[in-house]
Parts: sequence; structure tokens; C-alpha cells
Amino acid sequence: MKDLLNYYYYMIPDKIQMHDNNYYFKFKNHEFVFYLYNCSIDDTLPLFNLNNYMLFNNYKINRIILNKDRNVLTKKDNKYYVLIELIINSHDKINLKNIIEFNRLNVNINVLNRTNWYFLW
Repeated sequence: MKDLLNYYYYMIPDKIQMHDNNYYFKFKNHEFVFYLYNCSIDDTLPLFNLNNYMLFNNYKINRIILNKDRNVLTKKDNKYYVLIELIINSHDKINLKNIIEFNRLNVNINVLNRTNWYFLW
């Protein structure tokens, strides 16, 4: 895994922890997850664009990192992964202000599958 991260992202973390098929590590005082991507490959670019749009507009969200080939996805053992910089602390609480800010998001990217809300919640 270290060789893959070095080759595609120029990162050499000291320690990598695997949890639920995802790889967690720190590099230069930033936390990352090499996340198993289980969505449609066709949704990759719209998700990346949405991520950039939200970051550009100062939404506090995790950041998708492109690999050296400028691709969102990286293949490992015939599975696709995406590298995400963890900006949001998992212990941060969502408050009413956060919900209002996300509600004001006005973007025309239709990539989220909204057919199974019951199971998503």
C-alpha cells in the first residue's frame, strides 16, 4: 500500500490502518482515507466537481484528491479507490447552521441516488 500511495500520490505515510476495506493514514499532519469506491464510475467526475464547488464556496467537507494521472479513481486489486483528505472531524456535531448552509447550496449536479431514502436514513 505504501508503494501505491507513493507512486500515485507522492505520499509515504509511516503507518496505515485498514478498517472496513478502507485505508487510513496520516501524512504531513493531515489525515487521509483511501476509500473503496462503490458508486458508478460515471458519477466520479460529477462528484469530484461537486466536491470542488463546495470547497470553493467554503463548505467544511472532506476533499477528494486526484492521483498523479489527474484521475479521481485509483485501481488496486481490481477495485477502485478514491483518496480523501479528512477535513471534518468525526466528532464534530452537525448543527442548524450547517443544515441551513447546505440548504443554500445551489448547484445543478444530479449524481446522488435518491431512490432509497428509507435505507439511507
